[in-house]
Amino acid sequence: MQILGGPNVDLLCDLGNSYLKVALVKGLPSKGRPEAFEPLMEIEHGDSGRVETWSRIFAALDGRKLKPSRILVASVAGAETREGLLRAFDRPGLPPVICNPDSGLELRIRHPETVGMDRLYAALGAFWRVGCKPAIVVDAGTAMTVDVVVPGEQPGVGAFLGGAIAPGPTMLAEALGAGGAQLNTIRPKPGARALGRETAEALEAGVVVGFQGAALHLVRRVTEEAGLDSPPVVLMGGASDFLGPLFKEQGLPLHYEPGLVQAGLWLATGDPTA
Repeated sequence: MQILGGPNVDLLCDLGNSYLKVALVKGLPSKGRPEAFEPLMEIEHGDSGRVETWSRIFAALDGRKLKPSRILVASVAGAETREGLLRAFDRPGLPPVICNPDSGLELRIRHPETVGMDRLYAALGAFWRVGCKPAIVVDAGTAMTVDVVVPGEQPGVGAFLGGAIAPGPTMLAEALGAGGAQLNTIRPKPGARALGRETAEALEAGVVVGFQGAALHLVRRVTEEAGLDSPPVVLMGGASDFLGPLFKEQGLPLHYEPGLVQAGLWLATGDPTA
């Protein structure tokens, strides 16, 4: 749904290791779900700290004559890239940026300061997506994370239990290509067979089927170790198409939520007038 304007329109930025994902959301977080959510663009940033990298955002806003009520940023990128984005938003007529606000989750882990904010926002978004019940959160991107969120001690508050971090399919393919002179880097695609009839097919089989096996095993293990009984799996990320059909085939209760980090970021900030 295209958001045309009006009050309570926030600009959401998920600044990851490789891409910036930008969306618009209309509504109030206290309602639990937005009135409208619109993915706006995805920008490959290449660890750039240049203000010009983000010019497409302002062209889109100017084209719609849209001034966001708030600008919310979730960042796990390097300091130079993050500071470049924040400098870009420092212009007349735009509100101050809210960057990496507290998720509001109970953090039942050691060393909470080391956890990427994207994992926490995704967990918060998943918790609300399934009705404030336990969930397994799978983010299949450059890296794959498999995390657990459960109800906390206070009503409506989630508790983050931690999880696992593993390579995504592209990272696996690049590691294989870099690790041997006779191994070319392949571009993995969903649907690869396990029985490769030539070297390229064998590489793709190892990457794709291995990635799928790791994801499925991690989901089962973290579910078991968290003491949960068939919780829903909330899936997001650019490599989701490698996993969605597999999870359905295995009978896992599945929700696909591509804007999960942004949804959690939005929920974490609360209402601007509260």
